[in-house]
Amino acid sequence: MIRSRFLIENDDEFEWAVRVIDRARTAVEKDHLQQINDLKPRLSVRDSKYRILQEKLVIDVSNTKKNALRLPNEHVKKNVDEICTEYKLPLIDFDFPDVPPNDEEIKISDSEEEYEETDGDENNSDIEEQ
Repeated sequence: MIRSRFLIENDDEFEWAVRVIDRARTAVEKDHLQQINDLKPRLSVRDSKYRILQEKLVIDVSNTKKNALRLPNEHVKKNVDEICTEYKLPLIDFDFPDVPPNDEEIKISDSEEEYEETDGDENNSDIEEQ
């Protein structure tokens, strides 16, 4: 059936056609493997950048929550201090819950080259813990 489709008349021509097709298949496979290998570093860079963006999001949300807890306490304390000072009353000591300081914000570059050498394993483990 294959021989008739390729108009192959004898075994030598058939073997030659099989070798040509096999070489072409091998070349295509090598090309695809090369393309995959060329994409791996770029994907690694994007994974690294993604992990950094994910960590930045966690820090930004955490800092926003801390600010949301801290600001009303500071506002109340400021107003009470002003009132006590204005009316010469003793200052009131409030027992507000301690809010830890904000985490350091992560600066993110638009350039992908900056993330090529970043080892994301440390950042990834921190994110998973939270």
